[in-house]
Amino acid sequence: MSLDDVVSKAGLNRIDFVKIDVQGYECKVLAGMQEVLKQYSPVVIFEYEAWAWAKADATVAYAADIFHAASYSLWRIVNRGEPSIKLLDITHSIPDHIDLLALKQDDPRLEFLLSSALIS
Repeated sequence: MSLDDVVSKAGLNRIDFVKIDVQGYECKVLAGMQEVLKQYSPVVIFEYEAWAWAKADATVAYAADIFHAASYSLWRIVNRGEPSIKLLDITHSIPDHIDLLALKQDDPRLEFLLSSALIS
């Protein structure tokens, strides 16, 4: 059952945050929550682990396509010294493990992150 189905059946009227941790099957979850992304605009956090995503035959490019279709930006959470968030560039090589944050491009929380110097 997809998240879109669960939300529809439960009659939820608000979803603010989604954490996905399914060992490589994140793209399957994302594919089943496209209406949630468009209707509720939750913040989404998930991780990319190359070995797990390869096992699930998934790619970061596919995940990025789902988010871009819903007007989201995809950010990499970096934890070296001071934590920061960097816009993910999928045209460059991606490390074997990264934590990702997806935010709607017009999300007011993005404005806060930009003003707080967390985003570089």
